[in-house]
Amino acid sequence: MRKIFTLIAIAASLQGIAASKTITLGNVELTLDTIYHAKIGPGMTRTQLHLSGSQPIDVHYITIDRNSKGISFRATRGSSANGLEKTSAMGKRITGNGKIAIAGINGDFFDVTSTYPDGSTRPRMTTYTTIIDGEIHRTSPQGHQFVVDASGNPCITLLDFTTGTVNCGDQSASFGGVNIESINYSGDSAPDNAITLYTGKGWKSTSQSQYEGNCAEIAAVPLNDNFLNTGSICQFRIKGTAETSGNMTIPENGCVLFGRGAGKTFIESLAEGDIVTINPQIRDQDGKSLIPMLSVGGNPPVVSKGIALESDGTRPDAVDLHPRTGVGISKDGSKVIFMTVDGRGVSVGVTTRQLGDLLVHAGAEEGLNFDGGGSSTCWTAPFGVINKCSDASGERTVANSLFAVAEGNIEDNEIAEIRFEGWRYNVMQGETLTPTIYGYNAAGILINTNLNGVTLSCPESLGTTDNAKRELTASGTSGILTAEYNGLKAQVLVDIIPVDFKEISSEASAWSITKTQVKTAVISNNNNALVLDYQMGPSVSNPSITLRNAQTIEGKPIGMRIGIASKTLKDTQISVAIKAANESTPKTFETEGRDTPFSEIIKFTDKFDLTDEAIYPLTFSFISVKPAEKKTETGQVTFSSMDFIYSKSSAVDEISTDNIDNNNVTEEWYSITGLRMNSANLTPGVYIRRKGSSTSKILIK
Repeated sequence: MRKIFTLIAIAASLQGIAASKTITLGNVELTLDTIYHAKIGPGMTRTQLHLSGSQPIDVHYITIDRNSKGISFRATRGSSANGLEKTSAMGKRITGNGKIAIAGINGDFFDVTSTYPDGSTRPRMTTYTTIIDGEIHRTSPQGHQFVVDASGNPCITLLDFTTGTVNCGDQSASFGGVNIESINYSGDSAPDNAITLYTGKGWKSTSQSQYEGNCAEIAAVPLNDNFLNTGSICQFRIKGTAETSGNMTIPENGCVLFGRGAGKTFIESLAEGDIVTINPQIRDQDGKSLIPMLSVGGNPPVVSKGIALESDGTRPDAVDLHPRTGVGISKDGSKVIFMTVDGRGVSVGVTTRQLGDLLVHAGAEEGLNFDGGGSSTCWTAPFGVINKCSDASGERTVANSLFAVAEGNIEDNEIAEIRFEGWRYNVMQGETLTPTIYGYNAAGILINTNLNGVTLSCPESLGTTDNAKRELTASGTSGILTAEYNGLKAQVLVDIIPVDFKEISSEASAWSITKTQVKTAVISNNNNALVLDYQMGPSVSNPSITLRNAQTIEGKPIGMRIGIASKTLKDTQISVAIKAANESTPKTFETEGRDTPFSEIIKFTDKFDLTDEAIYPLTFSFISVKPAEKKTETGQVTFSSMDFIYSKSSAVDEISTDNIDNNNVTEEWYSITGLRMNSANLTPGVYIRRKGSSTSKILIK
């Protein structure tokens, strides 16, 4: 038992599953709405945020509970000749053998050089330290890494290889790393007084000709399958004799040992057939030993100890607004966050400092910036690429990507769990909601993103359901909507937004007509309804009838309601044009359409940012009708109602106290952004508590 404070409030947001709130990114305050939140796999949720104001931003992130059964992480590199591949293609490629990549993001920066000096194709290489399935592909003394160790624990650190050793008999040298070269963005070079290993995972030669005459290099082949695996002592047999060109060809299925200073002396002591032993001895930035199974590099770190770092000065592009990709880890290490921020479009992007603020908002205690710009990609198995990639051609090929992987019976197509697409819906009084129902198999994998055969039910106080169309018409007060499928059940809270209506003039004399491919069109009144009668012409190529009654809309409407009756109109054959004060052309809203008569509600949030004062006043421009009759036939459309919709104020400031038993299993707790929480581990803050049909906002002190 503990004391908590219940903040009673009714959400008034049209865009989000929770009430709008403000968030500060750097020094910019924006309005934040959570517009999507759903489970997409075992222990994984997908969330989409929209930030409005002076810096509009769209954010997509995946939260992975690594403690969920069968969840692991995997990194992979591009498999093409040039070393690049789309994140989506990598995810599909690593799926199989009882494992499925559920979600992934692009990873490290990569070099821009695509050919060798002789003109042949050169695979691109990641900029910073890269470890895949326990094998070291590249090391770098710069940047930072997202690392998962052999126990599955994630961290963000700078891996240190300098305590590793290379031995042959009684001779020894320091281990300098793997595939280090100066062509890359990082500008690294093979370290002095150490042995650097060059493998076929990088290039066909060592590419260190700047050290010609001041280095030694020699070929070797591995004695076992532990080809430079972390946590393993790796042994190699020497082939041939040492050279000093700095550009030795890497033998097939082998490697080259390269040394400068004391490393050069060590290599010059080697002879054909000698056995060389390498012990990597990897440590984190605090000197602690670890065995990383994967490492994906990035720069700069953007979150430390739960605080967004002032990282905008760390690299030339850090202070600019760009698309960004980042990864975060929760304080207890149980959650990993994959995040992308859209940019270079309607969503303008963020600085690296602002990326840190967003990762903190999503629950990160530590965070790292990955490659961004056109590379930024967030992919999920059920939905494909979910962010808006900034390249005109769409998703870009990249050098490596990071994935959350589920293990289980991925071929099982039997539905074992159902859920609504969102955990909460906000609808206006009179609005028709057609919810999407997701279906999951016994392993928790999302196998159906639009399940048919679902039955809806709700209390009369909420509204009425039509199961033939899978619709809820919300007519009352907020309540619980229930979905059932083959004995499975899911419930969701539906918040009803109380609204007022203001009628548009239905006097026929207030409207004018323009028409295309229509012979005649006449407006009249019948029982306070506006009636359009028309006759088609000799051609029916893209016919249209436009009814104009231009007028400035008073106040700040949130939408428009249109009641329509017709014998022949089909989907999307009615459209409405609304113009913002700060735009020269109106935006067009098309009705979804259904069997007439019907009442259609248009939400202005679909096209406008209603928090932007510059759009007001809005102007109603016209309604357009697309007739469906054949040549010379007559038709009729009746507009039984046309109203602008305004939100009623519904906030309640009452604060009450409640004593709650935390062991009550009927309660469900969520963060303010919609993440499911464990009620036993809630820290001070604001949460959403759902208990039966009651939902409250809770302040815990």
